[in-house]
Amino acid sequence: MRIKISTSDFKAIFPLLNNCYGFTVSEINGELLKIITQVENNSSTLNSSFSHDSSTKQVRNISDYALGMEDSMISINTSKGFSSTIREIKKLCSNYFKTEQDKVKTVMQILVFMAAIYDRDKHGLADSAIEDFEWITNKYSTTIREELLNLYVERHNGKKKYHNSCFIQFGGNGETLELQTKHPWFEKMIDYFLDNTLGVQSVEEAKRELDEVYAVKAGKKLDIETSRFILGTYQLLQTTPEMKSSKEMSVTNMQSLFIWEYLGIIGLISTEEIATEAISVRTRYLLKRYNSAKFLINNMKYKKIPSPEFLSILS
Repeated sequence: MRIKISTSDFKAIFPLLNNCYGFTVSEINGELLKIITQVENNSSTLNSSFSHDSSTKQVRNISDYALGMEDSMISINTSKGFSSTIREIKKLCSNYFKTEQDKVKTVMQILVFMAAIYDRDKHGLADSAIEDFEWITNKYSTTIREELLNLYVERHNGKKKYHNSCFIQFGGNGETLELQTKHPWFEKMIDYFLDNTLGVQSVEEAKRELDEVYAVKAGKKLDIETSRFILGTYQLLQTTPEMKSSKEMSVTNMQSLFIWEYLGIIGLISTEEIATEAISVRTRYLLKRYNSAKFLINNMKYKKIPSPEFLSILS
């Protein structure tokens, strides 16, 4: 199933997508590139800057070019059952919003769009010319970065920075090798790599990320993607007079219930395993920690994307 939105409609809702969920155009690069390839039948008419690598400048050129085609449709692949998700989202909005129909339409459009993006990524359905890059970023954000952060903590947490020697073993039954018996070159190499690729400045910062993003707390783990949708949906509700909390940085019971139902509909949480109160607590925690969705998303985007140096190693 494909969810379609015109480039003009996308540009109309993009400010809210970006401000609330931290959504960037780069998340639909594959779909935008497909627009270009469909419109430009003669590849020679494409500017040479439209190459398929991950350069920020080239990605921006692709995005600007595709979004400039006002009558074009952005087509997002979703799973076969996504039509029921759309119906449930429309029902959710109708249950909570009784006025401001134009505003409700925008909110519903954004909720469906973000749900489609999540469904596409969850089922690996993205139209992408840079699938290897996407695989790397996914692996990096879900597994590799956590190990690197733990290594950073281990390297910077002790009083003794360097040791007379260190031991390394490849595989459970491999031979143990003793390194740097005369000079701590291996530890210095690791430190240089971590300091220049992770983007953390202290052990406290690394531990905080490990705790907030990767640690399993009481109840079912709420990961970085869930946190994005929790705070993003809260920020979206704050733009509506009907659902906006009376005090800034506060979370109403109705907002918590709406977010809980929405996350359940799109499959980010199991409403049988996670209670509404857990969403309320998590939302307040995120607001207290990050103050704004922008700050949270900026941190999340960095954490999810490897540095250029790291990409060169994994590629």
